[in-house]
Amino acid sequence: MLAGLAVTAVVSLFGLLQARSTTNAQPFTLTQVRDESGQVPSYLLTFVFPFLFLEVHDWRDVLAYLIFAALVAVLVLQTDLVLVNPLWLAAGYHLYQVQTTSDFNGILMSSRRPQTGQTIEAVRLSPSALKLIVIQP
Repeated sequence: MLAGLAVTAVVSLFGLLQARSTTNAQPFTLTQVRDESGQVPSYLLTFVFPFLFLEVHDWRDVLAYLIFAALVAVLVLQTDLVLVNPLWLAAGYHLYQVQTTSDFNGILMSSRRPQTGQTIEAVRLSPSALKLIVIQP
């Protein structure tokens, strides 16, 4: 059941990203680019690996793991770990921390590696996240 929910969530997320990629692309000139994909191994070992060997004996174990999962979720959302997601890498996307000449400082999701100094067209996924559409020549 959980696997079905996970697959549905991932498919829905990619559908949403595809729909957003057709709306309001804006130009941005990159002044700084840093690839955040190198954090994936530490993310997997720290947050995913422990759940692989999960043994649940009673409701207290379930409650403890739910509390732990909630704390991990808060940690991921409140730190730069939100940049790290192995599913993005599996789908061919990398996440970059970027700054632009228009004072945007946030995340750029891209299947192509952007370079400092390039002008790109991207859509806003949130106030602090962009998705690359085109790298302008």
